[in-house]
Amino acid sequence: MKTVLSILFLIAIISAQSGPGDMGFCPPEDVVKRVETLKMWKLTEALDLTEEQAAVIFPAMREFREQQDSTRKRLGYLTDELRDKLISNADSTEILGIIDEILSLKRQENENELEFMNKTRSVLSAEQQAKYILFEQEFRKKMMKIIREMHRGRRREWMSDNPWDRP
Repeated sequence: MKTVLSILFLIAIISAQSGPGDMGFCPPEDVVKRVETLKMWKLTEALDLTEEQAAVIFPAMREFREQQDSTRKRLGYLTDELRDKLISNADSTEILGIIDEILSLKRQENENELEFMNKTRSVLSAEQQAKYILFEQEFRKKMMKIIREMHRGRRREWMSDNPWDRP
């Protein structure tokens, strides 16, 4: 329990610090790994994964996350570059070149997600696939809610109980 809270506290602190190209959120690798471990644990419970399923799903999840992180980092850089081009009144050819690259990266994000989902389909039942989709949405919502609460100064409130048990 204390580990979960310390991870979430670190995420909130880190999310308040941003640099160019990171789109406002770039936690250190050890925090990412801790959250990933928490997510795997919760996912194992939610989907009632077997060892064989976990042996396929978790490496695929890690690879997918790394691909998405790389793409998002590049998108952040391009977004900053696009902003700079607009401020400097660059010509439309330069701006359109950046927009084309952004659209290409967004397409790649979608392709990466489809590839990952196809890997999960090969080892998960239909019910587990449905639970996975719902789990992803709920996990993201809960993480964002916890981070928002921490930013709003509700540290004492969320530390008093398990944030994962809240609606």
